[in-house]
Amino acid sequence: MQLPTSHLPPSVAVDFPAFDARPTTGSANTWGGLSVAVLPTITAFFTSLSPRYQTRQLSPQMVTPDNAAEPGSWKAGDIASKVKLACNMLACWVPSVRVVNEAVAAICSTLSLAQELDDVLDGKKEQHAPRPINLNGPAAAALTLIALDSLAPAAAVPAPGMRGSRQNPIPVPDGVTLGKIGQAGYPTDAYYIQTQSFSLDIRKPGPDFNGHYDGGCHSISGLSNCLFSTIGRHGEVHDLRLVDIDINDTSHATGGLACIMAPYSTARNIQVAHARVSNRAAGNDTNPAATGIIVGHQQEGAFIRAVNLHNGSVLTHSKYSATGVVGGLIDGRLQDANITHCQAESRSRDSPTGIGAGRLRGNIERMAVDGSKVTTRQMRSYAGIGAGHVEHGSIKKFGAGRCQVFADGSLTSAGIGAGKAVGELKQMTMAKCHVKTSQRKGFAGIGAGQLGVRSSGEHGHLDTLFAVASTVATEGDDACAGIGVGKLNIFSKAERMTLFNCTVISSGERVLTGIGAGFNGGQINNLTTVHSEARNSDDTAGLEAGESLMAEGTASLNSRVNNELQTLNPPSLPGLCSNADPRFVTRDCAPVPPAPIDVPTPPAATVSLPSRQPLTSTNVSTLSARTVSLQPLAITAAVPLTSGLSIAAMAGIAVACTTGVITACVVAACCYRHYHHRPPKPNNELDMNALL
Repeated sequence: MQLPTSHLPPSVAVDFPAFDARPTTGSANTWGGLSVAVLPTITAFFTSLSPRYQTRQLSPQMVTPDNAAEPGSWKAGDIASKVKLACNMLACWVPSVRVVNEAVAAICSTLSLAQELDDVLDGKKEQHAPRPINLNGPAAAALTLIALDSLAPAAAVPAPGMRGSRQNPIPVPDGVTLGKIGQAGYPTDAYYIQTQSFSLDIRKPGPDFNGHYDGGCHSISGLSNCLFSTIGRHGEVHDLRLVDIDINDTSHATGGLACIMAPYSTARNIQVAHARVSNRAAGNDTNPAATGIIVGHQQEGAFIRAVNLHNGSVLTHSKYSATGVVGGLIDGRLQDANITHCQAESRSRDSPTGIGAGRLRGNIERMAVDGSKVTTRQMRSYAGIGAGHVEHGSIKKFGAGRCQVFADGSLTSAGIGAGKAVGELKQMTMAKCHVKTSQRKGFAGIGAGQLGVRSSGEHGHLDTLFAVASTVATEGDDACAGIGVGKLNIFSKAERMTLFNCTVISSGERVLTGIGAGFNGGQINNLTTVHSEARNSDDTAGLEAGESLMAEGTASLNSRVNNELQTLNPPSLPGLCSNADPRFVTRDCAPVPPAPIDVPTPPAATVSLPSRQPLTSTNVSTLSARTVSLQPLAITAAVPLTSGLSIAAMAGIAVACTTGVITACVVAACCYRHYHHRPPKPNNELDMNALL
């Protein structure tokens, strides 16, 4: 059993194994003497974690169990007494009573559940009264250590009103202060608030962070490594802007905001502009290297929400590297992401690459990508805008406009939604997107290059796809190309696909080409194709698929297969795309022009509204509600409005500013921008013919 010892210094690790010794006659005295002996070490342990706390004198009675253990085992009562020991130790460390009570209740529930399960397995649940739970010495010691390890971080949160509490966060005015996190007086588990924009150049990853960091809508620029090495359990970073990131690393996991996000950590309302991340680390199939702009590896249970990325690039050079603009390896959740003009590229084999994630084992929901590109150079390096490789995960409510995916390796898959997917792809809209593979056994599609795994029978599901003015092309032999899916494997399903004005072309030998799918080994339901075309040189193209096992509900209007017109159950054109994402496609299936982009600016060009009061414990919570940064564009636009005004009028405006009227308006605009993102705008149109 691997015990969580991340909070235990070496001195404690040496003393605690004494708990494993089996009790002998007179165990109560032995336990009492042992508790007094280790008491100074435990107290020193807690004090070292957070020196700002005061300890109080303990008596031996506080740490002596109520009952003595029988020789050879620990009874349930002894377990409770050990939990009492843990709680008393934490009580001297000024913990939250609620946290301790909840933890003790959870431990008691676990003991009760274990007893009940044991009874059920023995078939004696209804025949016997509850019996005591016997655990040997190592098990009892393990439970005590787990209780200490779990309770210590939770209890470390400062009491209300203390420096570093929610009500009195520690101000961070510059990079020097941020760099002190983890040192004396700057605990990693406290509340912090950034009070102005600054530049920070760190050569190695920043500290592990288990607290709460409020960026105050300010910027940090000049990062050359992860801002935080790890955002720990229940740690949170929000309302932060990162500008001009330039990372060139060899770490197993690297990213602009964090190298790693631990389970139950959160990053929300994060904006990134002008970022470049490069990594040369290699991994293996079960433990790939992970590279991203927001995070390298987001672990299961972690949460990323409301992120904007503009003009960013990610590049990896070594094998088995998960490469993504938001995250390299996403095992948790990603929601509400807007990405514009970003690129992701991998140059070695077995390196899935994407904009949302390189390798996705979690969930992506509500993501919009515009004017972005994904490129892979070697074999089995799957490429996709949503994700390169979806492994038992899901992508839902996804939209992409003016995006390109190019895979230049054999045995690979490329798609806008995903390169290769096992899991669910649902409610996807793509406009003016282009996908191409160039080597043998390349599978290409707008929805997904490959859905499901034929050899293992793992399935995928594509549900509700709108593809407009998009192209798919393959050039190698033994390839499969489809607008919906390149290769649809056994037990997989693609349904409710609406394809308007799209083209799929395959060149090479033994290729399969279809408007719905290149190869259909699963099932295609409710395919609607209008003004679309599929063709190849082998005359193995089809309407639903080049080769199809099962398809039903197909409708076609003015679509062609190898230059032959295909009309079948023609659909009604008005409102054909009424359920598509309106940011990319109109109700009548026309691409939507891009909208202006709101881009963060570097701190040097940022003007902050000054606080009218000094930073104190009483007004810092008000400051955290937002110290608003005005962009130069807004300031420039305001200058012509003041020209020609009288001195009295300008004085009136100044008075209005001091009363907070303009500040309130800017705050409202800032909040509106966070939660109502407008669709992004590309720099230029992509060349459709370049991929053909």
